[in-house]
Amino acid sequence: MRRLIILCSWVSTLVVTNFFKTNYKTIYEVAAYSKSLNGKIAFSDETGVASWYLRNGKGVFYDLNLSNESEYKWLKENNILYIIDTNEHNEGSKLEVFKDEVYKGRFEEVAKFKSNVGTAETRSVIYKVQ
Repeated sequence: MRRLIILCSWVSTLVVTNFFKTNYKTIYEVAAYSKSLNGKIAFSDETGVASWYLRNGKGVFYDLNLSNESEYKWLKENNILYIIDTNEHNEGSKLEVFKDEVYKGRFEEVAKFKSNVGTAETRSVIYKVQ
């Protein structure tokens, strides 16, 4: 019985570790890629991965609830040149302006990283603010 409990605990740990490793893989890739970009980068990933790679003033954590017009204005006023959009919790970025038809042409996709976790696809995308 004791061996069964140890085995189940070990297998559970491996499954959970693999899930989170795969889930955060795209965030790591996009954050590592973004280190080569010049300029401020807005991000809203809640994992801490992007904030680790974008420390020293390069990254700006976005946690506001604004209209799309106000978001675009905020980006411009804060000299944000790039946005990192992630879906690690299937929520996507708190920034929504780049999905709005009115503003869609003001953003250019720079890089996209995808990975599968079971049947779900995780992705992280960098957009350039025009």
